[in-house]
Amino acid sequence: MSRTRLDRRLFNQRAGRGPVNDWFRLTNTGTGPAELWLYDEIGYWGTRASDVVAQLSELDVSAIDVHINSLGGEVFDGLAIYECLRVHPASITTYVDSIAASIASVIAMAGNRVVMGRSAQMMIHNASGGCWGTAEDMDSAATLLRAVTANLAGVYADRSGVDASVWLERMAAETWYFGHEAVAAGLADEVSPMHKVPDRPDPDDGAMTDRLSIFRFAGRAQAPPPDLTRPPTAQDRVPPPVLPPAAQPTNQLDPDPVPPAGETDTDPVPDLPPDLSDEDFAEVARLLKEAFQ
Repeated sequence: MSRTRLDRRLFNQRAGRGPVNDWFRLTNTGTGPAELWLYDEIGYWGTRASDVVAQLSELDVSAIDVHINSLGGEVFDGLAIYECLRVHPASITTYVDSIAASIASVIAMAGNRVVMGRSAQMMIHNASGGCWGTAEDMDSAATLLRAVTANLAGVYADRSGVDASVWLERMAAETWYFGHEAVAAGLADEVSPMHKVPDRPDPDDGAMTDRLSIFRFAGRAQAPPPDLTRPPTAQDRVPPPVLPPAAQPTNQLDPDPVPPAGETDTDPVPDLPPDLSDEDFAEVARLLKEAFQ
């Protein structure tokens, strides 16, 4: 956070105004979609989930456009905003006007349609946090961070159709995307020039570039190219053909095979009655000789 922004918020607190949202605004003119602007940090020192959820829950509209220009912030506030947008009955379109980094990129995933600005960037990485305490406290904090990171990877997986394990690898590397790269990775649907700008700029917007130093890479221009490989999803995989069961070999040693239904036994050898006389055997021998000639 820049020094001017921190000083201004401390002044507002001392004046009894509480932590002021520098650039969170929800407008509904009744003509066209309602508009939500998230141009600040996410959480206590910026846009709080309680403020966003309170206003969205009272909003009865068919469409909401969400404009994002944020470096992220507090994970749980961001997840609350994401869930509120995701389950809202309105059709949600999220616009990344400049940057959606960290938890702000997760909020962008709430849109039925995600649109990247022409020069916009998106960044994903592992959850991070601090801890003070014993070794057991540290272990508990590490367990929590791993669980939160896995949860965020699931959000990207749901959006893209790419397995969460792939997103865990990309998050661990801190991956940055330009607009067309986010589309190729499955995190956005299209790239479009910003079609609307807010009435006034964020007073500290010029400090945004300086604040990128909190990340491993100071923006997409400083980061390695992202891996845009789209592993096949379960829907893409073609199941192997189902082969008929192998025919069972006929037992050639069966002394008395049963003829198929509807067929008669064509064995030329007649059945022999019991207690044959010599004359009967002679007649049978004659018949056999004629049958095999």
